[in-house]
Amino acid sequence: MEEFVKIFRALGDPTRQRIVKLLASQDMYVCQLAYVLEVGQSNISQHLRVLREARLVSEEKLGWWTLYRLNRAYLDEVLQKWSMFLDAPLPKGEGWGEVAQRILEWEKTDTAAACPPRKRARA
Repeated sequence: MEEFVKIFRALGDPTRQRIVKLLASQDMYVCQLAYVLEVGQSNISQHLRVLREARLVSEEKLGWWTLYRLNRAYLDEVLQKWSMFLDAPLPKGEGWGEVAQRILEWEKTDTAAACPPRKRARA
C-alpha cells in the first residue's frame, strides 16, 4: 500500500502530471521541460526528484546533462498491481477486518433496508 501512496502523491500535482505526459512521448532534459512548461529549471528539478523517488522517472547522465525518461515498465507494473488490489476481496489485517465486519453489521440494520441498493458497474 505504501508504494501506491507514494506514486499517487507524486502524481497528485498537475505539473508532475504534465511532466509524466511529456516524458511518455519522449525523453527530455530539465531545460527542455522548463522551456515547454514555462516553469523554472529549479522547480522542474524538484518535481523530477519527487517523480524519481516514486520510481516513475529514471535519469541518465550524459556529460554535464541529465536525460530523464518515464519508467513505463514500472508504471505498467504498478497499475496492474493497483487493478489487482481493487479486484481482490477486502484484505485481512490493517484494519480491514473491522471494515468487513461493519459491512456485515450494516446489512442487518433497518437503515440498510431504507438505503437504495446500488448497482455496481463493471468495466
